[in-house]
Amino acid sequence: MKKRRTHLQCSVRRIDLEGSQAERRLLRIALVADLHDRPCCGLTQAIRDAQPDLIAIAGDLMECPLPPDAPKDPDDWYAGGNPLVRAALWAVTSASDAVGRLRPKRPGNEQALAFLREAVRIAPVCYALGNHERGITPAQRVQVLHTGAALLDGAFIRLQAGACEAIVGGLTSRMNAGWLDAFEQAEG
Repeated sequence: MKKRRTHLQCSVRRIDLEGSQAERRLLRIALVADLHDRPCCGLTQAIRDAQPDLIAIAGDLMECPLPPDAPKDPDDWYAGGNPLVRAALWAVTSASDAVGRLRPKRPGNEQALAFLREAVRIAPVCYALGNHERGITPAQRVQVLHTGAALLDGAFIRLQAGACEAIVGGLTSRMNAGWLDAFEQAEG
């Protein structure tokens, strides 16, 4: 059996926001993306060492491809815009889904769920779905919610993160952006 190499990249970026010193508060966020239900040795310890106030997952934590016979979702991210771009994005996405179906299946996304269970012990977790989760089932959504993570699928929540009250939104790969108006109007 071929040993799979895993690349872990940790970097720290400081972003200064406008406002007076009294108005600004430090918020430390750990951003995680593209784990694709693979084990990532040392990641939870690296996050724990960083002492984040919030863990944000920007998609592709799990592998939930659409079944080959799934009807096309008109809200999918390639449904709008320029027809040539839409066709190219559809081709790339379809090829990605086909390759995903060729990979050996890891039943139930156990690695991703185990990561979520560990992450919520460190800090609040906000998880936005990516293109590799387009086929997520209601049962898988429940599994995610049972870990204690907030699943933000075109939605936002208000939460306490460190000394800050934060409003965190999760834009998914579907173009349903109706929730963005409410997000813009949210105070905080």
